[in-house]
Amino acid sequence: VPACPAWALSQKEGQVVWNSGLCTDCGTCISMCPHSASPKTRLLSVGAVLNVIRPYLPFIRGITVSGGECGLQAPFMTALVRRAREGHQLGTLIDTNGSTDYSQLPELVDMAEGFMLDVKAWNAEEHEGLTGASNRMVLRNLDFLARIGKLYEVRTVVVPGQFDAEQTVREVSRMLLSAASGARYKIIGFRPQGVRPQFQNLPRPELSYLERLAGLARSMGLRDVVVV
Repeated sequence: VPACPAWALSQKEGQVVWNSGLCTDCGTCISMCPHSASPKTRLLSVGAVLNVIRPYLPFIRGITVSGGECGLQAPFMTALVRRAREGHQLGTLIDTNGSTDYSQLPELVDMAEGFMLDVKAWNAEEHEGLTGASNRMVLRNLDFLARIGKLYEVRTVVVPGQFDAEQTVREVSRMLLSAASGARYKIIGFRPQGVRPQFQNLPRPELSYLERLAGLARSMGLRDVVVV
């Protein structure tokens, strides 16, 4: 693939193949891709993933699985979480955008230590404007995971002018309280680093505004609220 200055990308049977030995991590491939997608992927078995983790076992008590939306690989995830727990006594946190229906994955939910859930916007139209997708499943997961005690953390990234952040914080807080959940609520200020080019010029919120949102959550009764 000529766009790669290190010649670490080639094409085979219509697929882009990444050569990790030649790659210099310059990021040109991602910036050139119209979808800002990374071609730096590998196919790994559950055993291969655990072999990567093995040298760090004396220093960790758990792992976090993220994505993309890792719930799209539910059978693999279930096997990984099971073997991490039963073979290495490692807890697992699952980082999710909420688009997978976790109520239909009881074995995975039971074995996972907890879930970290992104709630981008409470209002359905605003959420669809931001992501191109409905937030119906996100809010179902928020309620489901909170009520069964599996919600470790909820996160909202605040981007001024893009959605009603106060409504989102208020309604998320209300749902956590109604479920008697002890989950942390993390309110995160938008940062342009590492985002797609079309989002790099979005405004960053003032720290005082983030603190005001955190104060709103605390005033409703949440105890574990963090501003980042």
